[in-house]
Amino acid sequence: MIYENLIVLDGSAVNKSEVLKLTGDALYQGGFVKESFTDACIAREQSFPTGIEAEIGIAIPHTERNYVNKMGICFLRLQKPVDFQRMDAPEKTVPVQLVFNLAVNDPQSQLDCLQKLMGILSDTEFLNQCKSLPQEEIAPKLYDRIF
Repeated sequence: MIYENLIVLDGSAVNKSEVLKLTGDALYQGGFVKESFTDACIAREQSFPTGIEAEIGIAIPHTERNYVNKMGICFLRLQKPVDFQRMDAPEKTVPVQLVFNLAVNDPQSQLDCLQKLMGILSDTEFLNQCKSLPQEEIAPKLYDRIF
């Protein structure tokens, strides 16, 4: 489902590369990113992990702005958690259920977006809504919180 600059997906993957392929392909199909975006996200994730341990495990993958056509976010709810290396302790993993793949072509917008996502991390009630509400209900709520 596409809602403004937000793509909301439900899906499954066996590893983080598949997760990034799902979200990257959706962003590419929506015209938000270049075809090379997914590979760039996978490479960046290996060097700079984005898994965050929270009430519900989250990952916020992204890559450099030269892979982005226009700002967009792909939000993916995984049917089963997928392990991502933790941002704060790369030698450890976190089972991720919610993924926010960022396609941002402006440094200030990226900082603003990341700050808003960090606010979402501390809102357990909203995280549970993200996990459970139907796509058509969570899309406008996410959009209002991020954009």
